[in-house]
Amino acid sequence: MPTSYQKNILKFREEKDKNIKANDLHWLNLVGLFWLAEGDNSFGNDESNKIFHSSFPKPFCGKFILKNGKITFHPEKDVTFNSDIPNPESRNLITDQDENPDMLHVGSLTMKVLVRGDGFLIRMWDKESASKKKFDGLKYYPVKEEYKVPAKYIPYETPKHVKKIESLGNEVDAIFLGHVHFQFKGVDCVIEVEKSDKDLLLFFSDETNTTTTYGGGRRIYLTPPTTTDFILDFNRTENWPCAYTDYATCPLVPKQNRLPISIEAGELKYKD
Repeated sequence: MPTSYQKNILKFREEKDKNIKANDLHWLNLVGLFWLAEGDNSFGNDESNKIFHSSFPKPFCGKFILKNGKITFHPEKDVTFNSDIPNPESRNLITDQDENPDMLHVGSLTMKVLVRGDGFLIRMWDKESASKKKFDGLKYYPVKEEYKVPAKYIPYETPKHVKKIESLGNEVDAIFLGHVHFQFKGVDCVIEVEKSDKDLLLFFSDETNTTTTYGGGRRIYLTPPTTTDFILDFNRTENWPCAYTDYATCPLVPKQNRLPISIEAGELKYKD
């Protein structure tokens, strides 16, 4: 008979699966990631386009123009787009670096501009993606209470502003706020903690990454503890988006967060 704690974790996992199925902009819906070149970047269902996908409604549907670090959107007049941009050619597109980026919808596709380092990309989702249609739930280790580990959060007196490397090879800014210390199976472990909006992000790798879990490491988001001592729950460990698709961009595990133990808890590999 599951304990109340185990039931809560299982319910959390069920809700996550439901949310994934209902979300047309989930990582499983990604179907493209395209670097923009200076000048014209055409898109459509003809393979000659810089940005190509068979779900575009016409061979040529428009173009993005990148000029001096600014991007404008120029749809063809006979192609219907749904967006919040009344006159798309009249202003620069808002990217993912802003709070409310522009989302461009055409047919089953959605596009958004990303900024990565000095470059710009178009991220593309398809609400009819084959990967999403095949989704039947995430995979997990069984819920084990032994992976609720006593830990200490020790913040830095002054946050550390650093550069971290992403999977595309670009650098992005990060702020490390402190360390989480814990002991597991007789081994002392430390994870450096990153700021993520109002939460703390613990990004780590462990010895399961070569066998049962995603090779790029896993993560846990925490509400900042109100006291030094707290419980670190590895049953809530989850994968980065790159575990599901080649069209995501994810950071590389910091060297100091590579744990010399196996954390057999939380989310497993999504695919081999």
